Amino acid sequence: MTSNQQVCPNGHPLTRPGMTFCETCGAPIGAPAAAASPAPSAAIVGSARSNTPLMLGLAAVAIIAVAAGSYLVLAPKAATTAAPSVPIAAVATKTLAGGQPSPAASAWAVSAAPDVTTAPDVTAPPDVTPAPVITPVAGKTCHSAKFAVTVTYPAAWYEYTADADRTCALFDPKPFPTITDGSEPTGVIEMFSEANPMAKVVSDYQAGGAKVLQMTPTTIDGKAATLFEIDDTGVGVAPNGMHEYLYLIDMGQTTLVVGTQGIYDPSAATADWPYDGYKDNIKVVDSIARTLKFD
Repeated sequence: MTSNQQVCPNGHPLTRPGMTFCETCGAPIGAPAAAASPAPSAAIVGSARSNTPLMLGLAAVAIIAVAAGSYLVLAPKAATTAAPSVPIAAVATKTLAGGQPSPAASAWAVSAAPDVTTAPDVTAPPDVTPAPVITPVAGKTCHSAKFAVTVTYPAAWYEYTADADRTCALFDPKPFPTITDGSEPTGVIEMFSEANPMAKVVSDYQAGGAKVLQMTPTTIDGKAATLFEIDDTGVGVAPNGMHEYLYLIDMGQTTLVVGTQGIYDPSAATADWPYDGYKDNIKVVDSIARTLKFD
């Protein structure tokens, strides 16, 4: 059934015939019909306009972020500097050497292994006589028929000659007095023989209770010898600081001994045991022993 009711160009029915404008949409009666979809309201259009810069900004940020992400993914990574390697041995050596590690080394310090130890203290006791440096003394010579050896001693010194058995066996920086009471002559340096092989004599000295300060193997005119220095303190009647400095020379079944005895430290000397120049006398012992010439 067809309706005869008049409508406006937009399809709205007119309530009254002859209306100039549609009371629903305001379209003039008789004007061309508008688009089918209703026009957006002013509020919506305004809102779209006002959000356009924001949307454009967000789009730009998104594009930049995507581009940056692509760069970060595709760009080569910058080389990183590796932490310096500090050899453990070097740190241990510095620690052991007592040096203060540098600030750089401190950051990489490595504790030394538990079995790392410092070198042992091998410093000789302060009262040990240094190893001899021999400068033979140009002096006088004598021959001992008893020991079959020629001895050279300082020109300013004296040898004992009053007894054939002791000739060229006692030496002193002072002249020997004439002995009238039958006592034994003495000199600061003496040469005598032990009736045992050198190994036995060395063993006897070691077991005698004295402190062995040095025991140095050497040779005298091609014969095996041992340089001994011992501290007699505490042995028998020996006073504090009494030392013996001896060359033991291997003569086969016997041992020839050249040596001296005296107070090592002058401050330890007493009236009964005066200091007689021990430190100078041992230099003469070195010279005499090391210049011996055997027959």
